[in-house]
Amino acid sequence: TYNMAIGQGFLLVTPLQMLNATAAVANGGTLYRPQIVYQMTDAEGRVIRSFAPEVIRQIPVSPENLALVKEGMRAAVEWGTAMNAYLPWVSVAGKTGTAEYFIDENEDGYPDRDRQGNLPTHAWFTAFAPVENPEIALVILVEGGGEGSDTAAPIAAQILQYYFPTPSTGVLPEAEATPAPGEQPTPLLPGPVGRHFKAKVVGVDDQEAELSQLVGTVVDARGQGLPGVRISIDAGGAPIFETATNPQGGFSYNMLNASASPRWNVKLIGLPEAEELHLEVEPFKRYTVQFYEVAP
Repeated sequence: TYNMAIGQGFLLVTPLQMLNATAAVANGGTLYRPQIVYQMTDAEGRVIRSFAPEVIRQIPVSPENLALVKEGMRAAVEWGTAMNAYLPWVSVAGKTGTAEYFIDENEDGYPDRDRQGNLPTHAWFTAFAPVENPEIALVILVEGGGEGSDTAAPIAAQILQYYFPTPSTGVLPEAEATPAPGEQPTPLLPGPVGRHFKAKVVGVDDQEAELSQLVGTVVDARGQGLPGVRISIDAGGAPIFETATNPQGGFSYNMLNASASPRWNVKLIGLPEAEELHLEVEPFKRYTVQFYEVAP
């Protein structure tokens, strides 16, 4: 039973089925029939046919239990396994997944095992946003991609950033975070506008994935994390990714491609006094960095 409950073993699901289930959680329990076309128009833009949503059924789950699921998914993004999908300017609820291969080892196409003898896993992530009034639900599946938290969640973050454009200011309005069990929510720290930051590489470690990983923090003079600070990452001067620090001041990017560019740059957006960080990237590495406040 537990094997089925965590989505492993004999449980089979398509990305569309998972997306439909996520949308049902987001909208309060209504399961709709998936459709591709919203409406048809003529050459002048006049609507000639519309396709109304079709309800399949109501999920027999109480509103109280659905609310608990939503809150758990929100907490997963804000301080759990899905932190790589966190966006300070919009509330996101999500769930990561790591699925097993389900084919016979004697069949063609069976994957190679890694150096430890383990099979690769499929990276899953599903989400909806905003939590309070959902507009979009999505699902990411990367076959053989490893863990959902490392591979699929960052892809979802990029999609959500496109759907919900970032504010133009350097420091973003902070979403109210759900505290971890046993923790008290900390007050939002003053924004770092006009303050000075240095940058350093804390460590470089080996990892299994060829695409290298960047993990960083932005801290004030007391060493406390600063939430809502926008981060820009570029490859040899070409903008690649934009993110923002989570409630603990952390950020990450999991697709540093040394083949695309050996030199990657990381900087704080809207903070001209902040030092820019330059990385000479090699494959199979995990780079831990920090931006820290100093006296002007």
